[in-house]
Amino acid sequence: MPAVGGGGLSWSPGLLDRAETFAETDVTVEHSQTKVTGGSVELFKTVGSEATRTDDDGSGSASDKEGIVVNPNTSLDGVSPTLSANISGATTAYLYRRSNSTLLDTADISDLSPGDSFDLLGDLSSGSDYLVLADADGNSYTEGYYGSFSTTSSTDIELTAGWVNGTGGYSDTGTAYNFVSVAALTGDALSGSVTVQWPMPDDLAEWDSVYYDAAPDGGGIEVYAIDPSDGSRLSDALDDPGDISGLSNTTNLAFEVVVSRPTESENPRLESIYRRRKIT
Repeated sequence: MPAVGGGGLSWSPGLLDRAETFAETDVTVEHSQTKVTGGSVELFKTVGSEATRTDDDGSGSASDKEGIVVNPNTSLDGVSPTLSANISGATTAYLYRRSNSTLLDTADISDLSPGDSFDLLGDLSSGSDYLVLADADGNSYTEGYYGSFSTTSSTDIELTAGWVNGTGGYSDTGTAYNFVSVAALTGDALSGSVTVQWPMPDDLAEWDSVYYDAAPDGGGIEVYAIDPSDGSRLSDALDDPGDISGLSNTTNLAFEVVVSRPTESENPRLESIYRRRKIT
């Protein structure tokens, strides 16, 4: 953590906006081929093509696992499903291998909304069926569905059928539930980014510095001040510490952190980032 003090001002920890775990309640984090693991931001998977069905034309009460059957056209490292329009109250998503009902991964979706995407990881083989399902851990939730589903595909993945676990409901031309699309995760990314933002402070006189802790590990970490309203960069790559005192105090500065590596064997990470300000 950077020291607070100096510059002829009376600094306090409250003047330092912190992202140390990237799960702080006042921190907004947006990922592009990155993820948070153990409180650090690191590169994640490359997102391939996406197969999309017609969105929901109905909803109803359910308590069993419902979803869609996916069949990869190539080997995948996982999938990134998107919740459909009418699902609500679901808490958990699942990825199963259909042939032997092996559970490959789960995801907490209790805080997500229709249109949100998330990731389910596993080694998926071309030409095999996998189930992407959701439920409320045995409790009642609202399912969203499209009742006239037929196979839809992209370069990397196909959506082949709907699935209702509780009634054995697998149908090649049936009803598809809870997910409007599924994107392929095709391999470890060599570059990506994360945007970190805090609320606009109401005591701001001017910006001062940005500090960050990074572990390049043979790769690269570059930090830029940006305008979060449009994503435009307001600085060149910033050192640690980086001077942001000349940037407008009417802009709620956010930071775009670009992570890169030459091969998949390196693991560059952003460990923390801090925004320092002067108050009125």
